[in-house]
Amino acid sequence: MNQTTATRELRNLLPREIGAMQALLELLRDESRALITREPGRLEAILAAKQPLVEELAALEARRQRLFDELGLTEPDAVEPFLATLPDAGLPPLWQRLRSLGRECRDWNLKVGATVELARHHVDQLLRILQGRPADAGYGPGGRRQAAVAGRLLGQA
Repeated sequence: MNQTTATRELRNLLPREIGAMQALLELLRDESRALITREPGRLEAILAAKQPLVEELAALEARRQRLFDELGLTEPDAVEPFLATLPDAGLPPLWQRLRSLGRECRDWNLKVGATVELARHHVDQLLRILQGRPADAGYGPGGRRQAAVAGRLLGQA
């Protein structure tokens, strides 16, 4: 593939990826807020919107990766120097924006995952209490793990 064709394809592809990534970032932010405010209906809508967007991003990334492979850009560090050699000076900033959005999405996804894990832990603890099973041990003032305390079924005398 020649550089002119590569430039044209990247010029079309990168803005589409950026747009999809920005949309995903907004959904991740919304998902985080909906988890914190405990809005299950809103979460369902967000998840329904997120799935096709993730599929679109995967397809765009696969297309970009095939293009990079055809150009011999098999190492991630080779992309920026290659883009800098193309006559279209607008490509390096697009690539940097895409990478930046990718990092932001990763960070927000980690936040969402941590929020989900914390909520799951709280539900598990409540179920343990309701079922009369020992609760997970906590940590004492010295930072050492305390022994779990056995419970009894809620409602038993």
